[in-house]
Amino acid sequence: MSKLTGWWKRRSSAGKVELYTRWSFHFFVLVEILSFGSMAFTVRDPADPRPLVPAVASFLVVCAHSVLVGFLSSRALDFVTGRRERPVRLAVATTAVTVTAVLLFLCLRRFAGLHEAAAPGLVLGVSCFGCGSLVLTLEKVRHMSYVPPGGRRRGARGPPPHAPGGARS
Repeated sequence: MSKLTGWWKRRSSAGKVELYTRWSFHFFVLVEILSFGSMAFTVRDPADPRPLVPAVASFLVVCAHSVLVGFLSSRALDFVTGRRERPVRLAVATTAVTVTAVLLFLCLRRFAGLHEAAAPGLVLGVSCFGCGSLVLTLEKVRHMSYVPPGGRRRGARGPPPHAPGGARS
């Protein structure tokens, strides 16, 4: 048994934390695929005459997005530990793929017959995992804290009061 656990015991505490964190982020790839990628199929009614193509396209987009997010997370963890430069181009690519995926899900919902219950979940899942991986590429904790509350606040309150369609005082 000591052969199986010896490699773990020889690691420092910092090495154990890094290994656990790295594998947690790699596991998120599988979580995104299983939870959000399969959503297009699970909400689909078998008696529904709409084609299966939007569901398959959505699943493939989520798979590609999750692999890209996992790759960015790995590079960003290397950046945080000081082993690599900041992955700026990869972060830009992840942002572009995330925005494109969100627009694709909305277009598939509107024009190609993606189930109306699947589109919001797919948009939310891809947006959350994309933002989560992008937060790792930021240097200051203060900047990291701006990303999630800003999106949550905007979604919960709606448009600001001075914007067209906003509340008037």
